[in-house]
Amino acid sequence: MKKINKRKIAAILIAAILAISAFPMPMAATADEPSTNFTEIQNLTNVTDEEDADENVTSENQTTNIHNATDDTIVTNETLLNNTSEIYNKSAENLIDNTTDFMDNVTNATILKKTILDNVSTVSAATIWTVHPTDPGANFTTIQSAINAASAGDSIEVRNSTYYEHVTVNKQLNIYSRDGAAVTIVDGDGSGKCFYVTANYVNISGFTVQNGDYGIYIYSSDHNTITENTVSFNNNYGIYLSDYCDYNEIRDNTVNANKRSGIYMGYYNNNNKLIGNTVKSNVDDGIYLYYSDENEITNNTIELND
Repeated sequence: MKKINKRKIAAILIAAILAISAFPMPMAATADEPSTNFTEIQNLTNVTDEEDADENVTSENQTTNIHNATDDTIVTNETLLNNTSEIYNKSAENLIDNTTDFMDNVTNATILKKTILDNVSTVSAATIWTVHPTDPGANFTTIQSAINAASAGDSIEVRNSTYYEHVTVNKQLNIYSRDGAAVTIVDGDGSGKCFYVTANYVNISGFTVQNGDYGIYIYSSDHNTITENTVSFNNNYGIYLSDYCDYNEIRDNTVNANKRSGIYMGYYNNNNKLIGNTVKSNVDDGIYLYYSDENEITNNTIELND
């Protein structure tokens, strides 16, 4: 083993110590320096934390805003759906209402059509009753019995004969002679009213009316038609309209040889028509009007009356 030279080792150590001593030794840190460094580090950490916190808050706010916007969109969509549903419901309701109204109108039209058809049937179903004293083919032997059996709107056909009657007409009827006035005679047998009309819309045509106190007596009724009759030899008036008879038509009659006026119109007989009548040889006036207005008297022959 090689022998260590102690002198060399000592020289090396001295040289090393001298080399080290040539460099300045760092000064010992004061108590404040570590704290400052720690504070800076902590501040840096806090700044980082705050930035992170701000970023987190911003992110959270953005997320919340996105969420709220999404909620708003959902609400808007719900509103849109609700509005659409409401529009649909109203449209459906309106459609149902319109359909109901249409069906009601169809129903009403059907009812109206049925009513019209019923009325037409009723008019078409009006009965014609026939009268003759001896003809077995006739329904009745007297005019009055036919009137009593008839319904309003019916017609009574009177065949040629002389009928000794006082006829009361108390319903709307069409009474006419089949064979004309010369051979179809209603005779009052010296008294009473040959025809006594108390209903509206009565037609009497084609008779000889004679030998009563009154030939044809219209009592407070309207819209009657007296045509093509021969009214003569009655004890008072030929054709007599009592008070308040309006809108009657006396047309194409021969009224003669009655013991008072031929045609007499009493109190407040208005808007009547006397057209084309021959009125002659009556003991009093031909045509007499008393407190009556707006009556039409045209194309009548009036002569030889006192």
